[in-house]
Amino acid sequence: MLTRKNRAGSTIPTVCTRDCYDTCGLTAEVDADGRLAKVEGDKNHPITAGLTCPRASGDHLRVYRNRVQRPVLDPSGSREETSWDRALDLFAARLERVLSDHGPESILLLDYAGNCGLLAGGFYKRLWNELGAACTDHALCNRSGKIGIGLHYGRIYGVQPEDLVARKLIVFWGFNAAASAPHIWIKALEGRRQNKAAIVVVDPLKTRMAQAADLWVRPAPGSDVALALAVMRLLVEDGQVDSGFVSGRTTGFEELEKRLFEYSLDDACRACGLEREVVVALAGMYGRLRPSATMIGIGMQKNDYGADQVRAVSLIPALLGLERGFFYGNSDGWKLDLNGLANQGPSGKTVSQVDLGRILLQDRFKLVFISGTNPVVTLPRGGQIQQALSAKGIFTVVHDTHWSQTARCADLVLPALTYLEKEDLVIPWTHPYVRINPRVIRPVTEGRTEVELMGGLAARLGRTGAWVSQDPWQVLAQLVGPALEDGTWEDLQDGKLLRLRCRESGSYQTPSGRLEFAPAGAKKLGWEPVPLPRVTGAEGEGRFRWLTSATARYTHSQFQEVYGPIDDRVTINPLDAAALKINQDDLVILSNRQGRFVARAGISDKVPPGILWSARPAVDREGNFQNQLVPATPQALGGGSRFNSTWVDLEPYQTSG
Repeated sequence: MLTRKNRAGSTIPTVCTRDCYDTCGLTAEVDADGRLAKVEGDKNHPITAGLTCPRASGDHLRVYRNRVQRPVLDPSGSREETSWDRALDLFAARLERVLSDHGPESILLLDYAGNCGLLAGGFYKRLWNELGAACTDHALCNRSGKIGIGLHYGRIYGVQPEDLVARKLIVFWGFNAAASAPHIWIKALEGRRQNKAAIVVVDPLKTRMAQAADLWVRPAPGSDVALALAVMRLLVEDGQVDSGFVSGRTTGFEELEKRLFEYSLDDACRACGLEREVVVALAGMYGRLRPSATMIGIGMQKNDYGADQVRAVSLIPALLGLERGFFYGNSDGWKLDLNGLANQGPSGKTVSQVDLGRILLQDRFKLVFISGTNPVVTLPRGGQIQQALSAKGIFTVVHDTHWSQTARCADLVLPALTYLEKEDLVIPWTHPYVRINPRVIRPVTEGRTEVELMGGLAARLGRTGAWVSQDPWQVLAQLVGPALEDGTWEDLQDGKLLRLRCRESGSYQTPSGRLEFAPAGAKKLGWEPVPLPRVTGAEGEGRFRWLTSATARYTHSQFQEVYGPIDDRVTINPLDAAALKINQDDLVILSNRQGRFVARAGISDKVPPGILWSARPAVDREGNFQNQLVPATPQALGGGSRFNSTWVDLEPYQTSG
C-alpha cells in the first residue's frame, strides 16, 4: 500500500482511472475540512501536462452527488436500507442456493471498464473465477479491431504519443481525438508547430479537427476498407513501397498486391463517395511526408465489418517501411504480464456482451453481479436488459458508486467507492507513465472497495484459499514491479511517477515472427487473409444511417450528475431536413424494428446527406434508450459492436390532438 499520508488542506497527485485514452495525471486539492475542493491536471506529467477534461475537473462535484450511500434492498420498490453484514449475508445465501440448485453456469459476472484500476477492475474477479461464474467477452468497444490488427502484427501496440512531435504526417482516421483524447491531439499540434507536420483527418463528420486539418477526407461511413486499399494501390503504382522492408520484415505482400489490383480506383472512389483527386492527394501525402503516424479511432470499428476496416488502415504504414506506424491502443505494448491478476482458477463460460439482452431473456442466468458498468443504457437493446434484470427470475446485485438506471433494476445495491476514496493502480492504454492512486479523501458514503466486497463474500462462502485471500498489493508488486523502467516498486509506493518498459516496435508476435500482410490465421477464423470491401447497407432497415459517439463532458453514462442529461439532439443535414420539412429544434422520431427515439433536431452540414449524428448514450423524453435501436448481432470477426451500422427512418414528431 501507499506509504505517504495525505492531510486535509493539501494538494495530492493522483491519476484518473476512467475508460479513456489519456489516463490523465491529476492533482486533487483537499480543503481544511478534508473535503475535495478541486481536481486539476498535473503540470508535471510528461504527457497530460496540466490539461484535463471536463469530467475529471468535475469530480469535486460528482463525488458528492447521486451517490449510493449504503446497501439498499429492492431499490425500485420499498428501497429498504440495510447494513453491510445483512446485505452480504443475503448475497452469500442466494449465491449458495443458486450454486446448489443450478450450478455455476447460472451465475453471471457482468463487469466492464467503469474503473480501470487493477484492483477495482481486475483483482476482485478472483472470487468469481473461483466460483466458475460465466462472464461476457468484453467485446463491446475495441475487441474486433484488436483481433483484426493482431492477425497481421501479433500484439497491437504502435505509435506512442511522444512520437508524434517528430512525424511529418499525422493521419487521424476515424478518430476525433480533440474530444476523446485531447492530449494526443495536442501532441499532433505540437508536431505541426515544431516539425511542420501535416495533419489529415479522415472522418465523415465535419468535426473541429476536420476543419483544422491540412486535408479533410470525408468517406461514406463503412467504406474505409475500400479507401485504404485504394491508397495502398496508389502507393504501389507510384513506386513508394519500401521494398527492403517488405522483403526483409514481412510476408504475404504478393497476395495483398493481387487484391489491390482487383478493384479500380474509380470503383473505390464511388464506394467511398470521394472524388478521385482527394484519394490521390491522401496517397501522395503518405508517399511524400515521412515518417508518418496513422492514428486509428476505436469508433471506426463499431460497425458491420469494423475489424476489417481497422486492419486495412493499419497496413498502410507497413508498405512505407514503418515498424508499427499506426496507433490503436498500446495496452499490450508494455513488458507486463497481468494474467496472474484475476484469470486463475476455474473459468466459466463466456457470453456475448453485445448480444446480452437476448441472452438474459433466455432465463439461463439466476444471479447476475454487476460492477463497473451501466448496461441498461450502454449496451445494445438496453430495454431487453432492463426487462430481464427487473424480472423475478434473476437475482441482480449491483456494486456502484452512483445511482444508475441499472442500479434501479437490481434486487440489491451495494455502495462502491470512487477512485478518489481508495488506493489503486492504473495501467494506461496509450502512454507508459504510472503512479499509484492514493486515497485522496475519506469515503463520503458507507461504500466498500471491490476487494473488500470480495473478501466479505468469500468468507461467508468459505472460499478462503490462498489464491482468493492473497494480499492484493503483494500481487501488484510481483506483476508490475519487474515492468518498471526507471524505478522500483518501492519508488512507486512512495508516490513517484514512473515509466513502464515498452516492447520493441520491430517485434511481431505472429507465427512467422514477421508482419503478415495476408495472415494464414485469418483463414482459421473463416475470414479472408486480406481485408475486402464489403457492402454495409441495411436494406429495409431505414434510409438514414445513425452515427453516435462520445462527447467531452461524459464518460459513457457518467457525469450527468454534474452536466445534466446527455443531449438527445440529432444532427440532420440541411438537404434532408428540407426534404422532410424539419426545422431547427423540431421534435423528430428515429425508428426501426427495434424501437423509436424522440429527439430534438439540429440542422447542420456537420453530417453529410443520409447520415444522422447524436451524442451517446442518451435517453429520450419518453424514456426510450438510444441503444435500443442499435443492432445486437455481434460482428462476425471479434464479436464487436455495430453501433455505427444503425439504420433508422426519420420523421417529424406528430402530437396527438
